[in-house]
Amino acid sequence: MPLKCDEVYPLLQAYLDGEAGPEEERRLEVHVRLCPSCRKKLFSLQRLISSLEAMDEVGPGDDFTARVIARLPDAPRKGAGFGRRGFWKSLKGSRLGSLPGRARGLRLNSIRDRGRR
Repeated sequence: MPLKCDEVYPLLQAYLDGEAGPEEERRLEVHVRLCPSCRKKLFSLQRLISSLEAMDEVGPGDDFTARVIARLPDAPRKGAGFGRRGFWKSLKGSRLGSLPGRARGLRLNSIRDRGRR
């Protein structure tokens, strides 16, 4: 059965990635041969993919993390201690600061309850 235009576009990416099955490929190729609009979409996607593949890879840069942290409001600065306990100390006084104690209590309760079964 021939494909309709609204069925073609979702298949184009799979086709271009080589992930379409043989029957889908055949039906898509027949439709694209006969339909100028879908053929234009296919060629447009092929050009886009070729352009993207030709681009140089771009990385965030060596100082990316430092720049992001510097822009965060009230961000702890280097040396503030984000070790195992440093993070929780930074939350002291907030409602989140008591989470480690609550978590320990939950864990102990669940261990104690397990022993009662």
